[in-house]
Parts: sequence; structure tokens; C-alpha cells
Amino acid sequence: MTFVIAAIGKPLQVTIIAVTIFIALKYFGIVPPQNQWLLDDRFVNSFYILNGAWVISSFIHDIIVIYGHAIAEKSDSDWDDRLIELLELVAKYAIWFAAIILILYTFKVDITPFLAGAGIAGLAIALAAQDIISNFLGGAIITVDKPFRVGDRIKVDQ
Repeated sequence: MTFVIAAIGKPLQVTIIAVTIFIALKYFGIVPPQNQWLLDDRFVNSFYILNGAWVISSFIHDIIVIYGHAIAEKSDSDWDDRLIELLELVAKYAIWFAAIILILYTFKVDITPFLAGAGIAGLAIALAAQDIISNFLGGAIITVDKPFRVGDRIKVDQ
């Protein structure tokens, strides 16, 4: 339960300060006419998107760290620890990537070429790392299934 409070704490403080400043600027008329674009709803929505991504990223990160490391400590190998670190990194980047896409969509930027480029780049990386990924998944299956034990004999064709 403490990770929920930790995930919401700082973003909530930033939100309170930002909303207070926004209300002061909007309703007291202290923004010069040439800077009225600062009070556009798109900027407010972008702030909420960034703040939401911050909360979700912190929350997911804390869940992965707390529960993932607790589960990884039960195993003897260090493979789980590396997998947890990779999962933390992938989750963080995926959340912030989605936030950036939402902000671009908020500002009416056509995100179709960006998504197509990201898909092509992902496909190129997947094809380039095909051997690495297959070896990684093969090792994961061997680690999870544990078909071999100490003392087993393995016959290799030569």
C-alpha cells in the first residue's frame, strides 16, 4: 500500500502547484495578450497526460521492484534478477512512449508515420536479434522446465 502513496505523492504535489498557477493565470487576467496561447486546453491536457504517465510509471516500477525481486530471490539463479531489471526498463519506456504518442495526438500531429516507423524499427531489431532472442527463450524454457538435473548424461551427436 505504501507504493501507491509513493507513486502518487510527488505528482500530486506538482499537480496542486500547477493547477494553482493555472487558475491564477487564467482567472485573474495577468497573462499578456501575446501569451494567451499558454492557457490553451491542449497544454493543460498534455500536463495531465505527463502527470498520469509519471504516476503510472512510478506505480508499475514499484510493483515490479517489490514483487519481482521477492519472487526472484526465491530462485537460485541470477537470471530472474536480470529479467526483472529488463522488465522495469521495458515498462518504463512503454509507458512514456504511450504518453508521448498521446501528447502528439492532443496537438493534432499525425502519428501514423511515427507508429509505422516504430513498427519497422521494431521489426528490423527483431530480425537482427533473432538468434539472441531464440537463445534467450530457449534458456528461459530450460530454466523454467528444468529437464536436466545434476548427474544426468546428455548424448551429443558429433
